[in-house]
Amino acid sequence: ISVTIICLNEEKNIQRCLESVKWADEIVVVDSGSTDDTQKVAEQFGAKVYYNAWHGYGAQKNFAIDKTTSDWILSIDADEVVTEELKNEVLSIVNCQSLTVSGYLIPRKLIFQGKFLRWGGCYPNYQMRLFRKGKARFNLVPVHEKLIVDGKIGKLKGSLLHYSYRDLSCYLERINRYTTLDAQKKIASNRKYYLWHFFQPPTRFVSRYFLGLGFLDGRKGFIWAILSSFYNFIKFLKLKELQDEKK
Repeated sequence: ISVTIICLNEEKNIQRCLESVKWADEIVVVDSGSTDDTQKVAEQFGAKVYYNAWHGYGAQKNFAIDKTTSDWILSIDADEVVTEELKNEVLSIVNCQSLTVSGYLIPRKLIFQGKFLRWGGCYPNYQMRLFRKGKARFNLVPVHEKLIVDGKIGKLKGSLLHYSYRDLSCYLERINRYTTLDAQKKIASNRKYYLWHFFQPPTRFVSRYFLGLGFLDGRKGFIWAILSSFYNFIKFLKLKELQDEKK
């Protein structure tokens, strides 16, 4: 099995990530120009490190796929960790030659401000990450790329741990980038901003915090529901800006 990771300036995360997949036959790291010690840390774990100029999330992950040599590929991010349970499941699948499944969905646990958020739509949050080589490629949308699998799809029980946001500043930096890409994606597909979009942020809060039982995660669940609503609000304001510029 090959593990693929794309990264940029991830020295604070990647060691934890690499430690969790050191059992793999091959680790392929694709870096888009880190100025910290990301590449050095990856090389210390025996990873094959490649440089590739940034052309988008999907394109970068497909570049990593093309550099692998194994029959199975596990695609993860630098801020994710493979649990022991997931590792054992993956190895049992790789060693089973009779399987006809082409790809597997993996549940992911969001670790936010040191707490695992179970409610409010945060878990299981299935991600398509394990697949046979030659049977899957990532699409090329600007953000929230998806792995398109040719063949049967299964589900695993073992989880990925997602340490996505080190602190609030990190979260705000990321949503600024993601909401811009999201708005660009929508304007490219001729999506328009409408007045009713103003109702989506409060609707999302109610959906996550009350209907999705986010309140069971305590104070962190409340913060997460607010931030998720804020993401939607900014995304649609940026869509409105792009729409006005187009006019």
